[in-house]
Amino acid sequence: MYYSAQQIVEIAKEAEEYTHIPSGYWWAAIRSNPQDRLVDEFCCVFNLMKGEDIITTTTCTTVPGLQALKGGFRRYNNKGAGVVCANIWMYQSFKYGKHASRMRALRMVKPVWSTRDGDFDNVAEEYGKRTFKNIYANVHGATFNRWSKLVRKYIKGWSYACIVLNNNEEYNKIIDLTESAGCVSGIIIDEFSV
Repeated sequence: MYYSAQQIVEIAKEAEEYTHIPSGYWWAAIRSNPQDRLVDEFCCVFNLMKGEDIITTTTCTTVPGLQALKGGFRRYNNKGAGVVCANIWMYQSFKYGKHASRMRALRMVKPVWSTRDGDFDNVAEEYGKRTFKNIYANVHGATFNRWSKLVRKYIKGWSYACIVLNNNEEYNKIIDLTESAGCVSGIIIDEFSV
């Protein structure tokens, strides 16, 4: 699940809609294999990249938490919890702003490909019809207390579609670096064998 910069870049170049590796900051999140994913835990890996180098790596989720999967998604729609599609580039799709008007974040500012998981089981899955729209799946932390040193274990209601980083100190370092970067590109990559 932890890969070298070279491995990440090689796989990113094979993804849908690939045109180039950004020269500035961008992120590559590695989505854990659904068969091995622990229920409602932060089992994915977030890599902040710059060009073809990894700047920092931390843990995250790229899928909704149990609260959303078990019916909480009905707050937003009746089709299911949002799952941002993996292996598709999201160029210039995130920009510094506020999540829920309270937390520094990389807000989704452009449409991306996503699906809806509405089967009410414990595992977030990418299946069914893909849609291309802005589902406001921001990149954000797992506490509203900016100064907290919390490392949250369970996703619970922190993600209904968002990419959520659970180590608050590491999250804040990433936001500090990307705050003035303008629009930031990203990609979720399915866990792969090397």
